[in-house]
Amino acid sequence: MSPATEIEVAGPFVLSEARTPRPSVFRHSGFLFGLVTVSVALLVALFPHAVATQDPLAQDIGNRLVPPAWMSGGSPQWLLGTDHLGRDILSRVLYGSRVSLAVGLWSVLIGGPVGLLLGLVAGYRGGAVDSLVMRLVDLHLAFPFVLLAMAMIAILGPGLWKMVAVFSITSWMLYARTVRSSVLALREREFVQGAWALGATGTRIVARHILPNVVNSLVVLLSFDLARIILAESALSFLGLGVPPPTPSWGGMLSEGREYIEDAWWIAAFPGFAIMLVTVGVSFLGDGLRDVLDPRFEPLNDRTRGGDVGTAKT
Repeated sequence: MSPATEIEVAGPFVLSEARTPRPSVFRHSGFLFGLVTVSVALLVALFPHAVATQDPLAQDIGNRLVPPAWMSGGSPQWLLGTDHLGRDILSRVLYGSRVSLAVGLWSVLIGGPVGLLLGLVAGYRGGAVDSLVMRLVDLHLAFPFVLLAMAMIAILGPGLWKMVAVFSITSWMLYARTVRSSVLALREREFVQGAWALGATGTRIVARHILPNVVNSLVVLLSFDLARIILAESALSFLGLGVPPPTPSWGGMLSEGREYIEDAWWIAAFPGFAIMLVTVGVSFLGDGLRDVLDPRFEPLNDRTRGGDVGTAKT
């Protein structure tokens, strides 16, 4: 048949040899919300002094428990109020973003490549190597994530880089298992078998044919795991196992504010809101990346949603 020949196809979708054009990422509202939220959070973490009006460690007992500026008794000098030691809540929330984002970003940047490498090797080589890596993964997954992290931090002691090490060690298996599953499916595909038949080495096959097909899913997984680690870091800081005081952290501020929740709700409310906003933004960013990067994602247009008869060109 000539390319212009059309045949009627009954069904709810329009069948076409050409894929439906992918929508621009800038039309994806969730992706835009996540991108803006994460970008602002990163800028604040990098340059908190550009927004903060007070020293986050400076104590002023004479102005303790001052409410936010819009409430009765508040002052424009402390827009979000002060805590039980007279420290500025706004400045502490801004500087506290450094801890949560640093732990989350460094953990995924270290654990991600380790999991990627082990997943590629295990999935492509198989045999004893695959069994060894998967037994290590099973051993890690046998322990609850938070309990394992608490035990390791209790042994190593609190600290920023110790938390990064703990989260990197306890998260690599998630990436390894996901990558291994993708590699097991990809190594049986025709283009991989064809490259092997033409004499390509295993390293070349993995680097040129398998790795590009697993990077997209790994990027999406990293974005979702970033939100999980931010929440876990806040939980450990809330329990006193995070960065030691007086360094501000969102989880630590929540822990300090719980004793004043009835009389000074703002001490815990604003760091809690910051945690919620950043984690939701990261999750929306990951969801948008999944829709944009997933090759199987096909947005339905108005014509395909109605279930009408469509046309296909052959």
